[in-house]
Amino acid sequence: MLTERQGLRLPAPAERRKGLVPAGLPEAIAELLVDIGFVISRGLLADTSDDLSPLIGRPTRP
Repeated sequence: MLTERQGLRLPAPAERRKGLVPAGLPEAIAELLVDIGFVISRGLLADTSDDLSPLIGRPTRP
C-alpha cells in the first residue's frame, strides 16, 4: 500500500520497516526511523512561529 502526500508517493510505514531490517538495521533503529519519517511527513516538526523575527530584527520568511 502506498500513501500519497503532495504528489510524493511513499511506501507505507510497515513496508519501510520491512525494508530497513533486512538491510542490516537493528529493529529498534528501523522503528525509530519509520516513526521519525511519519512525524516529518505529517509536518509535526515544522516550526511555523515568528519567534525568531524579533530576535534577529528581520522577517524570517521572504
